[in-house]
Amino acid sequence: MRFFGPGLILIGLTGFVAVGSASVQEVCPAEVASGKPWEECLSQLHQAAKLAHEGRVAEAEAVLERAGQQLPSPYAILSHMMRSAVVSQFSDISETMNYRFCAARAATMLQLGEPSLALHWAQQAAQLGDERPSIDRTHMAWKLAAVGRHAEAIAEYEKAIKLWQKASSSATIEQEITERMEAIRAVSRDDSLATRLRFIRVHYLGWNERGGYSGRGQRDLLALEQLATIFELTQEEADRRIIYDAMKICFKGIGDRESLARWEAKMLAEPWATPEDAAIKIAERAQQAWYSKDFAAAERQWRQIVEQYPQTKQFGIAQFNLGRALQVQRKYDAAIAEYEKLFPSRVNDREPGASVMETFRNYRHSAAFQISRCYEGKGDLSRALEWANEARDKYRFQSWCGTCSAQAAASVREHIVRLLRLARRTDEALKLVEEDVFGESNWSGAPLWFGVFLAEEYHARGQSRELRERLEERLRKSSLPARAKSESRDSAPPDGCDPTIFVAAEILKLFDVAKQGKIEELWRRIQKSDASAMLSLIPDPKQTCQEAIAAVAARELLTHPKAPAYLRRKLSGLQNERAWAAVLLVRMGQLTDGEAIRDLAFGVRNNFTTEKYRDAAFRAQQDLCYALLLLDPNPKSELYGTLAKTQLESAARTAREYVKQANESEFDLSD
Repeated sequence: MRFFGPGLILIGLTGFVAVGSASVQEVCPAEVASGKPWEECLSQLHQAAKLAHEGRVAEAEAVLERAGQQLPSPYAILSHMMRSAVVSQFSDISETMNYRFCAARAATMLQLGEPSLALHWAQQAAQLGDERPSIDRTHMAWKLAAVGRHAEAIAEYEKAIKLWQKASSSATIEQEITERMEAIRAVSRDDSLATRLRFIRVHYLGWNERGGYSGRGQRDLLALEQLATIFELTQEEADRRIIYDAMKICFKGIGDRESLARWEAKMLAEPWATPEDAAIKIAERAQQAWYSKDFAAAERQWRQIVEQYPQTKQFGIAQFNLGRALQVQRKYDAAIAEYEKLFPSRVNDREPGASVMETFRNYRHSAAFQISRCYEGKGDLSRALEWANEARDKYRFQSWCGTCSAQAAASVREHIVRLLRLARRTDEALKLVEEDVFGESNWSGAPLWFGVFLAEEYHARGQSRELRERLEERLRKSSLPARAKSESRDSAPPDGCDPTIFVAAEILKLFDVAKQGKIEELWRRIQKSDASAMLSLIPDPKQTCQEAIAAVAARELLTHPKAPAYLRRKLSGLQNERAWAAVLLVRMGQLTDGEAIRDLAFGVRNNFTTEKYRDAAFRAQQDLCYALLLLDPNPKSELYGTLAKTQLESAARTAREYVKQANESEFDLSD
């Protein structure tokens, strides 16, 4: 499912608020703007740390208990956590002083926001430790830098790098330490606002030139304290923008949505704030609503950008995503109308994408493709095919990446084939599939379900022999050694073999097996796949070779006259056999006793010692829950509820979610 995200996004930020320039009051209510709960929390943590360090543990506990009762979430939660840590680490004064004991106290003091006290205990630990590991020296260096002992911090970091190199550590760790050392050297030479700001970002928030904020070793509250001080000392736009971004990272890490909203509103009130800034904030909010599946809210926010900020860089993203928000709500006509606005607009199809996997935005190509999907949703297959051809021929996918272009073209071809099948234009669909499977130019590989379709169609036309010869000829042209070909399994292709060709060849063999009435062989092919019935029997273009072959074997087994009696015997077999048999019998209408299925599910044990058997048991439980859903699709039924409230809750939830996704899928290949 394609969805455009804006260029500046705080991923993972839950429930934050963003507004346009005209509605600051939406995000800055008086009760939020008037207080700084993070400052109060930090003050209480500092007080508790000093009391605990002096041995006044009961008083420190009382301070943190009071903070947990008075402060809003998430600071209340943090206070309660630190209360437990203080009681655990500082109550027993009779504890023998050793390395582990002192190191734990150092970690607690740092969490309480006191680097100087943390350094005291870290130095105690260093004196008691036999050999200080590289990670210990790194932590020591961090604390030394935090209290301004820069030369000592650099010396510790240099020793840590040597230890990391000796341990063959990754270059990423060494690069991060090097960047910290450079920031420390800079701030020790020049204590300007710029160097101090860089030091805070690198030292506290893991910032680097290449990847932004990594969050490695994040100390959000300490960073907030430093950033707030610098913020009051500068009016430069560049500096304040950096501080705003860093503050948002901190509030995101803490989980303080109200303070985050307050700082975003504060930024939009700056004299240098632009409509682009406001549009970005709304886009962030819309994206969060999208990922929370609140599509109506996402629709409102994308529409706000389109209507109020059409001259910003967010316009194209908002216009396309407005169509997507309408489309997923099945408002197809409205979605089509919004997509069509992109074609005459000023959007640039070659606008850089948000990641390496999206070289250009390709607004018009994507809009044409989604319009085709909308018409498919309406049941107008003729118009859906017209727009699919427009996406392929008129609004071509643009990219400097050959792989990206090939994958986009393959996606459109697959969509067209599926539409032709749904429109009963089988000959046209078959021609495109043959071009994809046997064509020399298709270096990216055809979808697996093309192989299934190819085998089924030739078999139905009585041309299995002709197809088998073509497949064998294609396999002979492969560069695999004879030994590799001979070791091919009937559930997975050998290395180097085109999976689509392999699936088509194996399914032709299955048709021969079914024609000969070899029910045991069909069952063996199902079990050999080691695939879940739930995953295999729901049509999905992402099926593996094993699942695709198992699905065809199961379908052939369902038509065998001796299948009901054969499958009933399997109900008393191994647990995975029971699960497959139950699912198939339900599909045949031969098993309607939900309580019997429930009893089978309870009988599956998953307390095996090896991971292989635990996975097999969980798959069996999923399949039996799936069988119940086939029998009664209401997940709130009393019978299904008895499973969801037991040790089978996870399996039941997984089965329900998978069936829900399959029912909502845009890739249903059934006729």
